[in-house]
Amino acid sequence: MSSSLDVQLLFYVDVITILVIDTARLHFSHVRC
Repeated sequence: MSSSLDVQLLFYVDVITILVIDTARLHFSHVRC
């Protein structure tokens, strides 16, 4: 059970990281233009 929970947590962390990076990229591109 704990191992599957760890995998779920890792998956959520990955998704949040990707979202944050995408938002930051959008922000930087807006600032550059």
